[in-house]
Amino acid sequence: MNDFILNTANEIGIFYVFFVATLLVVNSIAKLAFDTEAPTKTRKIIMFSSFIIFFAFWIAGGKLRYLVLYTFFAFGFYDFIGRYVEKGIVLLMFWINKKFKKFKLWFKSLFDFRLFNK
Repeated sequence: MNDFILNTANEIGIFYVFFVATLLVVNSIAKLAFDTEAPTKTRKIIMFSSFIIFFAFWIAGGKLRYLVLYTFFAFGFYDFIGRYVEKGIVLLMFWINKKFKKFKLWFKSLFDFRLFNK
């Protein structure tokens, strides 16, 4: 798998791999942070953040046609696979949080030396 990732990065350029990764991460965080009952507001926030990232990478030396191509790739990848990965990560975070709370209660109970007078 590492060879596949490194070969892909060498073929298309690490700059564009970093662009796609940044675009996916920032949009996922924006969606998680600002997801409200009004999906049009979330779309506007994601469009704005995508434009800022696109513009920053264009100014940094990215070729316009490749940035447009990989932007469409990133959104297509997100629609096809990314949303399920994102949901899985959120579920994993909730599961870890639940287990941590149970561990914390168990650890507190080890040092609870109160007399149990009722």
